Amino acid sequence: VALDLYDLSGRRVGAVYRGTAASGRFALEWDGVLANGSVAAPGLYLLRLQVASDRGVETLQRVISLAH
Repeated sequence: VALDLYDLSGRRVGAVYRGTAASGRFALEWDGVLANGSVAAPGLYLLRLQVASDRGVETLQRVISLAH
């Protein structure tokens, strides 16, 4: 599972989560801190989820609003 944050121009800001997950529902609480330890600035972002499955890599993307 890869969960990455992008700015609205499509530039990757950083990784939110990298790891494995069991089949089924996946839930993650995020405190605004990226995998490298930096804090994402408040604003609008694209959040992209990529999951490797038997059918290949599936991608889901959503616009999120981040406020501290």
